[in-house]
Amino acid sequence: MERSLSSSAKQLAIGVFFFITFNTIIKLVVYPTIIYLSKSIFMGLIFMFLSSFTLRYLLILFYDLIKIDWLLIESLKARREHKSNHITRRIKKLKKIGNISLLTTLVCTDSVITVLYFRQGYFDWNGFKGVDIKILFVISNLICTLSMGGIINLIFKIF
Repeated sequence: MERSLSSSAKQLAIGVFFFITFNTIIKLVVYPTIIYLSKSIFMGLIFMFLSSFTLRYLLILFYDLIKIDWLLIESLKARREHKSNHITRRIKKLKKIGNISLLTTLVCTDSVITVLYFRQGYFDWNGFKGVDIKILFVISNLICTLSMGGIINLIFKIF
């Protein structure tokens, strides 16, 4: 049964609000606190990575546990799968190029959305099935941690 547009919009609004709040707390409270309390930038980055990895891993487990598509990622993947059955080979090649650029953008932006979007299936709530998703999650967390750590360290040096 299809939900109304109003229901989906409310679900998306709540999901985006929660997700932005979660990321803001990590980036503006957890990361700077870790860097400030660390003896060195290297130790700070290690603790940032471990905290980010743990918090984002728990968020994905929570997402799968409640089985609510609050970011509408599963709906987007379902639509993508449905459409891909009806397109030509040329468009499929362009889609692969698009997926590569999307992967690059997501890996540098957020590891949770990266894993949710690129894991197999939709509405499966299947966690971290497959080595490729686990590696993608670790690499994405590492890239996000290093970029945020560098930015925060620079800000601390300026002020």
